[in-house]
Amino acid sequence: MKIADTGLLESTTRYLESRGYARLYPPQADSIKAGLLKGRSVIVSAPTASGKTLIAMMAMLGHLESRRRSIIYLSPLRALAAEKYSEFKEIESIPGMEGVRVRISTGDYDATERPLEPGDIIIMTNEKADAAIRHSPCWADGVGLIIADEIHLLGDPYRGAVLEMILSRFRRMNDTQIVGLSATISNGSEIARWLNADLVSSQWRPVPLSEGIYSDGRLSWHTHGASFDSMGRRKKGRRDADREILQVTGDPSIDLAIDSVREGGQSIIFAQTRRSAASFAVKSSRIIGKAKLEYDADHLKEVSRDILTQNENTRMVLKLAELVGKGAAFHHAGLSSHCREVVEREFRSGNIKVLSATPTLAAGVNMPARRVIISSLTRYDAIEGSTCISVMEYKQLAGRAGRPQYDDHGEAVLIENSRMCDLSMYVGMEPEPVESQIVSRDALSVHVLSLIVTTARITEEDIITFFEETLGGMQQAGIMDAEAGFGAGYEDPVLRGAEHNMQYRQAYAVRMRDRVTATLEFLEKDDFIRRNGATYAATRFGRAVSLLYIRPETATTFRRSFGEFAPELRHSLSILDLITVCNEFIPKPKMRRDDYDLYDTILSEHPEEDTETMALRYHNRGFLALYYWIAEATDSTISDLVGVESGDMHRMTESAAWLVHSMSVIARLCGFAELAAECDILHRRIRHGIREELAELVLLKGIGRVRARSLFKHGIKGLGDLASAPVKDLARIEKIGRQVAEEIKAQLATHRPEEMTQ
Repeated sequence: MKIADTGLLESTTRYLESRGYARLYPPQADSIKAGLLKGRSVIVSAPTASGKTLIAMMAMLGHLESRRRSIIYLSPLRALAAEKYSEFKEIESIPGMEGVRVRISTGDYDATERPLEPGDIIIMTNEKADAAIRHSPCWADGVGLIIADEIHLLGDPYRGAVLEMILSRFRRMNDTQIVGLSATISNGSEIARWLNADLVSSQWRPVPLSEGIYSDGRLSWHTHGASFDSMGRRKKGRRDADREILQVTGDPSIDLAIDSVREGGQSIIFAQTRRSAASFAVKSSRIIGKAKLEYDADHLKEVSRDILTQNENTRMVLKLAELVGKGAAFHHAGLSSHCREVVEREFRSGNIKVLSATPTLAAGVNMPARRVIISSLTRYDAIEGSTCISVMEYKQLAGRAGRPQYDDHGEAVLIENSRMCDLSMYVGMEPEPVESQIVSRDALSVHVLSLIVTTARITEEDIITFFEETLGGMQQAGIMDAEAGFGAGYEDPVLRGAEHNMQYRQAYAVRMRDRVTATLEFLEKDDFIRRNGATYAATRFGRAVSLLYIRPETATTFRRSFGEFAPELRHSLSILDLITVCNEFIPKPKMRRDDYDLYDTILSEHPEEDTETMALRYHNRGFLALYYWIAEATDSTISDLVGVESGDMHRMTESAAWLVHSMSVIARLCGFAELAAECDILHRRIRHGIREELAELVLLKGIGRVRARSLFKHGIKGLGDLASAPVKDLARIEKIGRQVAEEIKAQLATHRPEEMTQ
């Protein structure tokens, strides 16, 4: 199908043709035939790089041409949201789309008390959209199209329930079109039936994919995963015959990666740990140099200098900069956002030849390579120990193979190095079905409360009905389609008898009813909700907790701790200790042998602190990292002392600031005003990484850790000092200057110092 035959306006199709979209890929054409541009809900299951972004864009353009309502694009990650924002921002320049506003909203969950910036297209993370609905339920009424990227994450044990809750709300609005996109979903017909959508399922790839197994120097290719040409005809991948791999390093992952580079391709090695990712990059860089493989050395030296200039030079940053200069790199969540962005950009450009990464890269931005090497199929789980990864995760990793416009084939290679995992269960196999996560106790407590907060005069039967109609409710009841054959309670009526099967469904329906009823009892007992006759309503406490976007169990822990704090002492360390054990706090690096002594030393140095309530001490290194952060330690110091890198530190400070702010709100609500004030100061310290004496200075925009410390050294210790200091004197202070000095004065002219500190 040609883009001109889709039914979009001529000006729109001309624009798309100018961007290289003259003819649609098969999944794109099938989506049009399924009613994508006619308001029909559609679930698209198609491999990576098969054109799902254009499917989303065509849905948006069709919706905008009819001038209907707002469009929400849901992304699971901020990095992906930022990437899509850059792509969809171009819609504003399409002839005929004048006045269309593309926005992005991925900020703090509880900051939605301020209205969202108006937009025709709003790119949001799932959590941000959920928070927006809690703050303004009527906001959802204005949404006419919702696009859920990576919809298979409905089955994610940590974040799936949020996406399911959002879609459950919108599926009840008959005039809202839902478009779900995924590369790996085997029970697509089940998801489609739940959302009253048409399923577009395709195995077409623009670059054929071959899956291989490496063992003892030999690479055996398997062509279970069919590929198709542009006309939809089945064809095999280029690699059909077994071949020998030159064994140079003794490490199969490196040998496989270099083998692809020698043939003019790029390689991604997926490593089990961050340490092994760095090790693979080091080994790869040595071989790239020795083999004199071609790369732009002069350009990469400039890139290396940029990394060193823009980041604090921790040992990890120094190592990364050195490796990038040699055509190799590593990528994981411990790196700063700048380092990750540089590595991603240079790999996309073809300058970095071998990239070793933890599996988080597979869930991130678009990063294809000719060859993907999965070095291990095992992962360490804190509860189960070493386990085999799912077929779905393997598919996500393998899907990165094959660069459109650069490669005529892609290769995903497994290394036979573990007796635990059966490689034959992965190559060419279908991923596991997506199973709802909303039925867990934690998820139900969060989302039952949010439903009550956002729905006036809701009855118990209303709540039960809502959750019975979620994906989880339907899967438990076994009422999904027989064609899919999935769902926890599904039984074939032909095999077991229709009467028995109906009883089976009713039993699971009772189970959901019982779970919701138990959740309501918990929420009522702990004063999150109250029953008024036949209906439920949230208490002030329950409403605050839901809007803060924390778990009810976390709020209960906070409230219980307030009475245990000694009123005559300070509580900053106890608060840090308490928040780092919360589920919402991430990441949680394990304690090491020397960390226990470091922990005890910190406590002994602060007799003014109430440390007797710190019964949960020693649970992870988050406490240590945050302590040194608010003591104004540098990234290098924190890395050396605690082993926490800047990327992890950023995520820690984000989640810690959110939790401390939440504790402040709850403390004030419960009558602990002094504790709330202490939390407010600690919140500022965590956000900016400062000691307490700088907490007042950072109230002003444009003043952070460095400028506040510079002002303090020159005797400016608070807003009153800033108000009385002449502009010319402030301008002479290091890191301030004339422009910042005038901005400070402008802010102080708007609000008096005493107002800003309240």
